Order: sequence, then C-alpha cells, then structure tokens
Amino acid sequence: MSKASSKCETDTLLGESSGDIGQSLELSYNSFFSTRNCIAYAGMVGYFLAYSSRIILSVAINAMVVQIPETNAVNENCPLHHNSTAELIPGHLEKGTFNWTVKEQGYVLSSFFYGSGLTQFPSGIIASKFGGKLSFAIGVVGTGICTFLTPTFAFIGVYELCALRFLMGILQGLVFTSMNHLMGVWVPEFERSFYSALVGGAADIGNIFSPIIAGYLCSLDFMHGWPLIFYLHGLISLGWLSVWWRVASDTPSSHPRILEAEMTYITNNTAQSTTRTPFPWKRALTNGPVLALIVAQSCSNWINIGVMLLLSPYISRVLNYDLSANGIFSCLPWLCSSSMILVFSSLTDLLRKKRIVSTGVARKVNQSVGSFLPAVLFILAAHSGCNTSTTILLFTLGMVCFAATFSGYHCNHLDLAPNYAGILFAVCNQFAVLPGIMLPNFVTYYTQNNVHSPELWQNVFYLLGGISSIGGVIYLLFGSGERQKWSYETEIETENEYQVLKLEKS
Repeated sequence: MSKASSKCETDTLLGESSGDIGQSLELSYNSFFSTRNCIAYAGMVGYFLAYSSRIILSVAINAMVVQIPETNAVNENCPLHHNSTAELIPGHLEKGTFNWTVKEQGYVLSSFFYGSGLTQFPSGIIASKFGGKLSFAIGVVGTGICTFLTPTFAFIGVYELCALRFLMGILQGLVFTSMNHLMGVWVPEFERSFYSALVGGAADIGNIFSPIIAGYLCSLDFMHGWPLIFYLHGLISLGWLSVWWRVASDTPSSHPRILEAEMTYITNNTAQSTTRTPFPWKRALTNGPVLALIVAQSCSNWINIGVMLLLSPYISRVLNYDLSANGIFSCLPWLCSSSMILVFSSLTDLLRKKRIVSTGVARKVNQSVGSFLPAVLFILAAHSGCNTSTTILLFTLGMVCFAATFSGYHCNHLDLAPNYAGILFAVCNQFAVLPGIMLPNFVTYYTQNNVHSPELWQNVFYLLGGISSIGGVIYLLFGSGERQKWSYETEIETENEYQVLKLEKS
C-alpha cells in the first residue's frame, strides 16, 4: 500500500508539471492510481480487516476450547469423510486452553453482533459530522486493537472476552457507514456500482482467506498457536492506519495531492453539499423507496450471514467432512462470488452510462437475481442428500447470483440520497444486523432434536429462502434508482438560505 501511495503522489506531480489539462483528465479517468482509486484500495484493506475480525474467532475457538466430541456424532445416512476417527471416540479430549461450555461459546460469538447493532444510527451521524476519514479509521483500528487484546481477555475470563467483543462490535459499526459516506462524496454517478462492489467485495476476500490463515496458525505449537492470528490481525491494522491517513481525505477539495481535473470531474458528477444539513428523519423514513431499501438490505443479509455462519456446520454435521476438507468447500462459494461482483458491477455501470437501462431497472434486476435465485438454489442444495458435489455446486451458484446484490441494494443508498449516503446506510444496517443475532437461535430451534438431520436443516434453508424472496418482491415493487426529492430539496433549501443571508449582509 505504501507503493500505491507513492505512485499516487508521482501521478499527481506529473500531471501538475505537464500543464496539459487533457493529459491530467486522462490520468484521472484511467490511471490505476488515481486518487479515488487509492482511497478505494485502502478501503478494501479496511473492509478485509473488519470482516476478518469476525471470522477468525469462529475458527480459533475450536482450538481455544477443550472439545469433548459426541458419540456417533455423524449423519449415519451419509458416508464418512474424516481423516481420522479420533473425534468419534467417546470421551476423547481434543487439545484446547479453556473449558467453556457450549452456551458460553455462543455468548462469545454473538456478543459482537449485539454491540454492532447499537451503533448503526450513531455511526451515520458521526461520519456526517466528523467526516468519513476519521470515523473509518477509528472503526478499523479500534477493531484491530480489540482483536489484538482478544487472547489477553480470554485468559482473564469468558465474560470479560464477551465485553471486549461487544466493544469491538460498537467500534466496527463505524466502518461500513463511514465508507458509504465517503463514497457519496467521492464516487461519480456512473461509477457507483463499480466502487461499491470493489470495496464491498473485499469482505468476501476476508471470508475466503481468513479461515485458511487462522486454521494454519492455530495448528502451530508456538504460543498455543491460536493467539498468533489475533496478534497478526492487530499489527496489520496499525500498519494500515499509516497508509489510510496518507491517501484518504473527507472531500476531493481537501485532498492535498489530487489532480485538479479529477477533482472537477468528481465534483461535477456527485452531490457536493456546501453546508452540513440535518438528516430529514421523518421524510426519509416515510419514503417508499427508502423503506423498500431497508427491507431489501435486511433480507439480503439473511443470505449473506446465513452462508457465513451455516455452511461450515452443515458440511461438517450433515455431509460428514472433517475440518480440512470443510475449509476448502466453505471457501468455494465466496471465491466464486467475489470474482463475479466486479463483473456484475462493471456491466451494470456500462449499461447505465450508455443509457441502455435506467438506474432503477438496473438495481431491480440485480436485486432480483441476488434474491430469488439463491433462495431456490439453497433449498435445492438442502435437498441434494449426500451428493457433496451437487450440494457445493448449488451453494456456489447461489452465492454467484447473490453477488448481483452489490449492484442492487448495496449501492442504492448512493442513488437515493448521495449527500446522506452514510446516514442512510446506517439506518438500513440497523435492521440488517439482526440476522447475526437471530439466526443462531433459529438454527438451534430447528435442529435441536438432531443436528445431523438433513430434514431438519432443510427448514433452516426454507427460512433463508423465504426471507430473501420477500425482500426481492418488496424491492421489485417499491424500489427506485432515482435521487429522492427529500434529499435534494433539503440541500437546495439550505443553499438558498445561505444566499439570502449573504445578500442581506452585503
């Protein structure tokens, strides 16, 4: 990232010294290291670190806790795919550090989402008031520090660790809202799908590589193995801060190294409010397209968090695969999904720019693909029995289709109210964090009689498919791609008031 920052300065200096506006304009559009691209790259790493902090504990906890496997803990209708039978021996103890109960482990894993749910509304206001640069940095680095301290708090006690994870959730509530606020300022109209997908897709990369890295470090004997992943994550977060502070800025006009041509291009194609105006809560929350977006984002997150939390246990408990094969199979859907995010977004922005489809149609088509097709494919996967290849293929195809939502609801906040994109994202995400809290309880309810029963797991995927489809229908009927009247009217009214005061003083 330091090389990227250096290159950003070099491009700027070259553009300024040449005096050729046409050349500068070309650099601002096409340079790999244009200013807005550099911010996006640093934002991607921030997203990667934020999502990794969620994932690594769910992997490391298997090495942290002494495991006493169940007798005959398999689905007897499917063949075994374990490399050893150690985990099937009654009373066999797996190595671990803590004697936490299953309920205590659940508290540790879910405490993050309770904290995250508290800060969605405040995070939007904070980003709007203090700027996205600072609030994004606090969210990412604060999360990294909490991650670094995780081993220390784990040795202190399980409930102290829950408190730390709760704090981590509060801090991470700033991350996604702040970046959305920055994109509202920095991203031109016909690049919204691409940049939203580019930065947001880094979350999938975190889902792919973090479990692999965490699994390897947990297998080491040095320092018990599992603390290493938390220390590594924390140190990388601190290193990231130095890069972010150098390349990011709250607005194009305040960036010290941006090309004038790029700044002009951005300001002419984004909603740049000259004054800070209060968010019109009543008008926004009674607006049909905003309500449809809230529903769509919430329902889509049931698919996203559902696959994140459920695919690995399903492969292990129903298909009888051990952790090594489980990790590979669990990564495949995310790997294919992340590769398709930019395909959907680039195609969407191209069609919008050429006026082949309107923004509203593009958003609704993408959201429909990402809502209805995964619902069908996941249910089919749950009915595929012990055919592992078919099951993984269907889950993977479902996540490939889900990638279209990054060009659907995920960037729709920028369409409806680009000058309030951060706050609007926070409003929507306040409801979208609920699956992380509720889904583990639903899984326990549906599978409590037998966690290895494919028939009981089918009910879980019916739930995910049904909720996703409801969100797709609501958005299809009431969603919009047009900037809403309550957004630009507030901006115009404030600007008019400013002009009146200026005339009176003169």
